[in-house]
Amino acid sequence: FQQALAYENGEGVPRDPLLAANLYCEAARQGDRDAQYNLGWMYANGRGVPRHDGRAAYLFRAAAEQGIETARRLA
Repeated sequence: FQQALAYENGEGVPRDPLLAANLYCEAARQGDRDAQYNLGWMYANGRGVPRHDGRAAYLFRAAAEQGIETARRLA
């Protein structure tokens, strides 16, 4: 998750939103709630990936089930 966050924001590494999305995706598949939320945010806002409301909602629901209240509201 931390590596994906770094690539998403260009913190200590070149900004690479596509790599960030791929890293978030792997972490999200493993159940990382923060990765689910952040990847959902990327899809919801078209940030580095094509906007996709369905994927965003799916990821927000997954993160909400693990206790992220903001994700529940966004889902």
